[in-house]
Amino acid sequence: MKTTVGYTGGDEKFKNPTYSQVCSGTTGFAEACRVEYDPALVGYTELIEYRSTIFTHSLEQAQIAHKVTEEVQDKYFSPRGLKIITAIVNAGTWYDAEPYHQQKYLELNPDHGSTHNALYW
Repeated sequence: MKTTVGYTGGDEKFKNPTYSQVCSGTTGFAEACRVEYDPALVGYTELIEYRSTIFTHSLEQAQIAHKVTEEVQDKYFSPRGLKIITAIVNAGTWYDAEPYHQQKYLELNPDHGSTHNALYW
């Protein structure tokens, strides 16, 4: 398994956006973590975690993401009167973040995590 921090989901007219451009809110790109995995060792269902956006690479992944989101909604959120707000979208083009952004980013920037309240299971 391999992970890389980068940007995806934005306007394709912005090629290889920088962190500053993504943070400006003008590109439509979101910071993301790309997970490369061997489906023979771990299934896509096991990789999905609640975040603001799930980026998919196929119709099968989109269907799984919707199914898992619905199951989690019914089991954990609906009983509390809450609604999952996670968007499920096609991944689009991936751009690796700058090298400094790859090294322990959340450890170095603990306040740059999620900006909304989340319920984790």
